[in-house]
Amino acid sequence: MGPVHLAGETEHGEQRVITPLTDDYGWNRQMIGGADSILDSPCRRVRLAHVPSGSFYAAAWIINAAPGPMHQPVWQGAFDFGTPPELVAALTDRLAADLADGGLLALHGNRHPHQAIGRLERAGWNRSRDPDGTGRVLTLDELWDSDLLYSSPDELLSVRRRSHIGSWEDELTRGPEAWEITAGPAAGQDSAGRLWRATFTSATPTHLVRELTAALTNPMPVFRDQADLNHRPEVEPFLVTTANFTRTASDRAKAARATRLSGPVTPAVGAAHQHPPTGHQPKQTR
Repeated sequence: MGPVHLAGETEHGEQRVITPLTDDYGWNRQMIGGADSILDSPCRRVRLAHVPSGSFYAAAWIINAAPGPMHQPVWQGAFDFGTPPELVAALTDRLAADLADGGLLALHGNRHPHQAIGRLERAGWNRSRDPDGTGRVLTLDELWDSDLLYSSPDELLSVRRRSHIGSWEDELTRGPEAWEITAGPAAGQDSAGRLWRATFTSATPTHLVRELTAALTNPMPVFRDQADLNHRPEVEPFLVTTANFTRTASDRAKAARATRLSGPVTPAVGAAHQHPPTGHQPKQTR
């Protein structure tokens, strides 16, 4: 189904995130009760918590990146409950690859916002705020020092970048964070009606946020099976047959990682309010 920001979670979608980390990059996974788990990178500089129970946590996925084990985090990120797993994996796949390549980019990458928001501009997103209200292209200096809010064409997704935030300690502990991605009818606003939210502190390497904006602007549908759709009454699915449906979750994860896409490269169901094509039916042959 598509677009990805409305696809929601899947019954076992966490494996799209976890399996590549453990099987391909050697991350260590520890179960901490029930379905909750902690994943540590081999270098012990990044910890990913998956806490689907939701009892004591405000987010389903929490990321801490630090110079070494037991050090104060350099940056933090979080994905709310309801975030499509393809979006979480878009960031964690790149993060794991960076760590496997030495880890400097994962901790101290470029922090300039244009590396991430450039994709939004090229995809025709609306910039709601600019220095003089004209919608003109901002200079690099203005981008660095401006609060920015971009809205998707369907107005159901927003990406906010705050330049004027509190101290580093406040941002890590109390927020607000420099980056905020919100999906739902009240995108960009504090509302109970939102579908999900992701946040990242200002020191998050911008190329990791770019992986998210690339996934969010990717028009390819993502896979959802009937069990997932049974909990989504607003979605009107139709089947598209393809031999690629037989691929395993691991196969799909490797394909996505190889092409830097946010999910499977072939669709399974249509988007909300999309119906099967009519009028030109394939001829039946014996």
